[in-house]
Amino acid sequence: MAALSINPVGTDDEGTHIVRSMTIRAEPHQILDAWCDANVQQRVLEGAAELVSGDGQASRWKLHAPLHQDVQVTLRRADARLGESVRYDAEGEHGLQLTIVLQVHPARGREASEATLSLHYAVEGMLAQVLTKLVNPAPYVLAGKGLRRLRAWLEAGEVPTLLHTPAARASTHAHP
Repeated sequence: MAALSINPVGTDDEGTHIVRSMTIRAEPHQILDAWCDANVQQRVLEGAAELVSGDGQASRWKLHAPLHQDVQVTLRRADARLGESVRYDAEGEHGLQLTIVLQVHPARGREASEATLSLHYAVEGMLAQVLTKLVNPAPYVLAGKGLRRLRAWLEAGEVPTLLHTPAARASTHAHP
């Protein structure tokens, strides 16, 4: 019998739902601690969003949307379960409602953890919904990129960059 495929992106009357999973060589609590750290969040979201103010508990972000549009978003940690999951809720311009849940559990038979990132977002207004449909792949790609960058941070101590040489990276210049 063939394995059932799971559609990682779904849309219904409530909005768009995205689920991405990845194995990360770290303990669940390390993954959640990093995910909730505003400094790590900035590195993981670099290029897609900028931290305006706040910390890992509550913050304001400027999201870079397609077509050179920026969207202001207020993010707050809504729920955290030690070593299991954390949920953030966000509200933004154009009626944007966003829920982000990161769940982690030890990987079976491996020194790693399975991390599952779930996003649910909705926007109000017909024009905003049409634009959302036009850029629908972008949030799915960003969710995967966010998990890959988080994994890189935890496993290698740095987030991948588009700069060609390590000497050109800002983090290299920060060390004495």
